Amino acid sequence: MMMIVPTAISCQSGLIPSRFSPLRMLAMINTITDPDALRRHLAEIKERGYAFDCEEHNVGVYCLASPIAVRSEVVGAIGVTGRSKEALKPHIQTVQHIAEVISHILSRGS
Repeated sequence: MMMIVPTAISCQSGLIPSRFSPLRMLAMINTITDPDALRRHLAEIKERGYAFDCEEHNVGVYCLASPIAVRSEVVGAIGVTGRSKEALKPHIQTVQHIAEVISHILSRGS
């Protein structure tokens, strides 16, 4: 049996590509799109050493991440996902510590 998958869905504003479903569009509301605001936000993240994703990709999904660096170059990140920013806040130091440990281990091997 052949299955037909719609490439667009109906929305209040008319037909939109399915990748921009109403739930996805709600998540996009939280995405920083202004270049200056993004630069300021990235500077704050760099200073803090961790970042939050607050429903920027999926509604109801929050993430906390800290960078993994080898010789001062960020090569990745480690993060956790939860249902609210408040639920993740108690884990900031743990996530940062794990990222630092991984960074140290990777730096020894390079």
